[in-house]
Amino acid sequence: MDRCFKKLASPGLAGCAWIVAVASLHLGSTTGCAQTPTERFQSHVNYLASDELEGRGLGTPGIQQAANYIAARFKEAGLKPGVGGTSYLQTFEVPTRKEATDEGFLAIAPLPTAPVRGMDFVAMPYSSNDAFDGDVVFCGYGIDSDERKQTDFAHLDLKGKIALMFRGAPNAWEDDAETFRHSMARTKVYACKERGAAAVMFIAPNPKEGRPEGLPEFDGTIPDAYGLPALQVSRDLADRMLIAANMDRLDALQTRIDKGEVVSGALANVKVKGRAGVKQLKAEVHNVIGVLEADPASPLSKEYVILGAHYDHLGNVIPWQRTFKGGQLTETETAPQIHNGADDNASGTAGVIELARRFAAGPKPKRNVVFIAFTAEEAGLHGSQYFVDHPTLAGLDNPHSGARLAAMINMDMIGRLSTDGVLEVFGADSAEEFKAIIEKHKAGSGLNVKTVAATSNRSDDASFYRTGVPALHFYTGTHQDYHKPTDDADKINAEGAVKCLDLIYKVSGDLVAADVAPKYVAKLQSTSPTAGGTPVYRVVMGVSPSYAEESEPGMRVMDVSKEGPAEVAGMKPGDRIIRIGSAKVNTIYDYMGALGKNKPGEVVEVEVTRGGEKLVLKVTLAGSQPAKK
Repeated sequence: MDRCFKKLASPGLAGCAWIVAVASLHLGSTTGCAQTPTERFQSHVNYLASDELEGRGLGTPGIQQAANYIAARFKEAGLKPGVGGTSYLQTFEVPTRKEATDEGFLAIAPLPTAPVRGMDFVAMPYSSNDAFDGDVVFCGYGIDSDERKQTDFAHLDLKGKIALMFRGAPNAWEDDAETFRHSMARTKVYACKERGAAAVMFIAPNPKEGRPEGLPEFDGTIPDAYGLPALQVSRDLADRMLIAANMDRLDALQTRIDKGEVVSGALANVKVKGRAGVKQLKAEVHNVIGVLEADPASPLSKEYVILGAHYDHLGNVIPWQRTFKGGQLTETETAPQIHNGADDNASGTAGVIELARRFAAGPKPKRNVVFIAFTAEEAGLHGSQYFVDHPTLAGLDNPHSGARLAAMINMDMIGRLSTDGVLEVFGADSAEEFKAIIEKHKAGSGLNVKTVAATSNRSDDASFYRTGVPALHFYTGTHQDYHKPTDDADKINAEGAVKCLDLIYKVSGDLVAADVAPKYVAKLQSTSPTAGGTPVYRVVMGVSPSYAEESEPGMRVMDVSKEGPAEVAGMKPGDRIIRIGSAKVNTIYDYMGALGKNKPGEVVEVEVTRGGEKLVLKVTLAGSQPAKK
């Protein structure tokens, strides 16, 4: 395995003792009675987000050290090991990255010369490595949408065929959530898979302004696999196939599609044989699980409340998040840098550790309280989903035992409480009782609590909600250090985090003690795309938006990017955007819809409220691709 770490000598009690011994070397004074809750919280973050742990990337010694540290804290608090009663570690494997191999090839009849890998085609990182062989069918943009009157798959037989299609969506479509949903590679590959296709070959369309073109480089950092061989071919190679089939060339086909014509059809006498040439690499990883057992006399002693947070982060990687200079995106650094992830999510992990300490110091609970530090969240919620699919708690593997998961509390990014004290709580409508419990405890908390009905769909609470468990996600908001090397421990607001934990302790305490488990509410709308996909627009403003539903008009700005278009125009954190151009803005969806209508370099009027006053700012929108140096 790639950069694998050393296994424990034993998964049993001896192994746990070894964990405690190792982790205690880094404990400092975290167990000292003289420390305040704020100091303890900060000390956990200081260690977990230290350079020594190198960003807690999957398959690295640093994330193993983090797991050891958390297990030691659970043992120290008096929690029972949550895996068979003997180990704190639930071990499994996850995909971490892919490598391009020399197996990759294409042979296209009747073309006289073989395509060259890297020049004529490249494997997509989400490709499977199955061999494929079949006729070619041109599928336009690979989109069937009644709303947009796009029927690229109409009357096509793709069974055993190779689907050839443009990336993205027609240029005339606005950059909105509906366009993004249809243009995702994931959506298109799954659609072809459902229709029995053998493989997918993508082509770059003539691009919109600010969009990349040409063959991409193979990106081995994307571990996902969508279930079909998937490649991108050059426009020149695609044109040669179309000419061989006596069809129009790409420019003409794209023009006809953009005018509303359906031009899909088989490429007569063109056959493709090949293999993507990708190798999946995996790493052994661990969820860390500790249990505070219920009073055995309690009638609720077979029920569990989960308090969780993910402890993995990005590792030592090339930065990919946006950086602005003078209102324009700039190219990122090309050298790997440690991403310490202090807020995301050493803060939530520290919260789990501290809540374990608080609950364990009290009386025996009515329900079992389970504390879990999940791994591999950043790669796609793998840790929480693995636990849901392979529960380690007594009775959960037996549908007749009476055991059940009553609720889940997730803490993901609780370390940067802003001066306005806003704490967002996702999933507030996932149980009928949740809002009343939150309302009961928010008064006097010193927090400005904002509830969001739906789940975020992008953190570990989503794995539980999808399987019928009501779940809350506590979150102090994103910021300009999100997923950057600058998310460091010295920027953590530990005092604010402890305020959040005080509230979370009371809310979860009610759930642990309630005579009746919270009633699950199904089919909530998600607030964001599923993990693994984020919309990309032609323009960016450089703000971090709030998802909370509020009675005040407008969308609250949680943070502004340094030297981004919004900051250059004078926007500040805490402003509420109420209008962009002629479009009113009340939610993040209004905000995204308004931006989707603009082009890079355009100056738009953005009306905001600040301290009860209305201000009109002139914002020069930046392109979504970095300016070349």
